[in-house]
Amino acid sequence: MHEIAEFLRQHPPFDALSDDDLEQLAAACEIEFAPAGSVLLEQAASPSQFVWVVRRGAVSATVTGSTYTVKFNKDVSKCSYTASPVGSAATEAIGVQAATAADSVTVNTGAPGPGSFHLQVIC
Repeated sequence: MHEIAEFLRQHPPFDALSDDDLEQLAAACEIEFAPAGSVLLEQAASPSQFVWVVRRGAVSATVTGSTYTVKFNKDVSKCSYTASPVGSAATEAIGVQAATAADSVTVNTGAPGPGSFHLQVIC
């Protein structure tokens, strides 16, 4: 946990936390590796319940109808992908696949407009 706390300490607003608060926050963190093309956050009708911190790299996202495309700054074509709905969409099916570009992943929420889902990309 110490490594997470030290990383967060270098960035606002975490740099304003006390050592004890920062260690407590670090202990509650979950680390996920999201290579190029992973979807981290989608446009939602309600605020996200989580904070995502990208430690290295860059991401971008677009949506067309019910399909979200997340683009990474590296090849994710050999990675594995899972997506699961969250919130009110939890009973709906979600499809996830590599996009035609090696640095992208697409997620189809099955319905147009904002849909909440969690995407995990593992390389």
